Amino acid sequence: MTTVYKIPRSVLVVIHTPDMQVLMMERAGWQGFWQSVTGSLAHESEPLRDAAIREVREETGLDAARYDLRDWGIENRFEIFKKHRNRIFRRKLCSLTGRR
Repeated sequence: MTTVYKIPRSVLVVIHTPDMQVLMMERAGWQGFWQSVTGSLAHESEPLRDAAIREVREETGLDAARYDLRDWGIENRFEIFKKHRNRIFRRKLCSLTGRR
């Protein structure tokens, strides 16, 4: 049996109004842990912009392609939980403004 691993690259999308009110969502199963929209790439060649649009749709129902999606040009590396430490986790940060 082949083991399928999650791709260790993801996007973080900050959805905000023009006056910087930010949408935060409480994680299911992690009471009190709040985050913006995040998610891994669906496949190695998925562009980060496409991943961001897909994740926003999956997690909020919003069509991010209809809004001004800006890449902030910030990339961070984070340590993965112990059970996944054989991979590097990289997250690309961008924002989705309320402007169309």
